[in-house]
Amino acid sequence: MVQKKDKIGLFIDSVNYNSTAINEELFRGDIIVAMEGYEIESWEEINILFVKLDLRAGDEVKLTVLREDNFENIKLILGEV
Repeated sequence: MVQKKDKIGLFIDSVNYNSTAINEELFRGDIIVAMEGYEIESWEEINILFVKLDLRAGDEVKLTVLREDNFENIKLILGEV
């Protein structure tokens, strides 16, 4: 976990652009700080949100990421696991 601007989130070390997800807006170095408006501090919280929000492959997810000291809202379409 990385802390910047009083936010804790998940650091994106790499992005597989060849996966079934549509993730062109997500970049290496981004820090995911929220998903669908819920603050994120761990992979466990993301997994809980997948169940709580009944998210599946093909669903669009709104992420808030910290990128170069700015918060940006991006969209990601989930791929197959």
